[in-house]
Amino acid sequence: MAFRAWDPFGDLAALQRDVSQLFNRTVQPSGGPGREGPDAALVPPIDAHRTDEDVVVTMELPGLTTDDVDIEVEDGVLTVSGQRARTADVADENWLRRERPRGEFSRSFTLPEGVDPNKIRADFGHGVLELRIPQPEERKPHRVQISPGNEQQAVSAGT
Repeated sequence: MAFRAWDPFGDLAALQRDVSQLFNRTVQPSGGPGREGPDAALVPPIDAHRTDEDVVVTMELPGLTTDDVDIEVEDGVLTVSGQRARTADVADENWLRRERPRGEFSRSFTLPEGVDPNKIRADFGHGVLELRIPQPEERKPHRVQISPGNEQQAVSAGT
């Protein structure tokens, strides 16, 4: 029988992923391959994996630069947002097909408790944003040492 280490955030992350996918399929405006029009949603795809030191999130942002993307952490939530501008040199009536979504986007990720936001690293190149989020230190029990204080001696009452 094989035993697997319990990861308290693993089940939560899986649930969050499933709910996000359900939300994106049912509530978000249409977008993605085969969808077109000015209202097509820009939802950059991501991959995420874990190493011994970090959680690594890669997000595809083709055609954007670092000036087009903002990353911030607030109340334990990391948010990547930005904007892909409209193509200004083509008039609306001249388009034959428009599949590349444009406009504003925002993706948010809840960070595990204990992550230091100042240690998150972001690299951007060739249209791919890579975030490295350090794994929080394992929570280990801390033993508190008891020091002898002012012990009062019991006095027996003698008659």
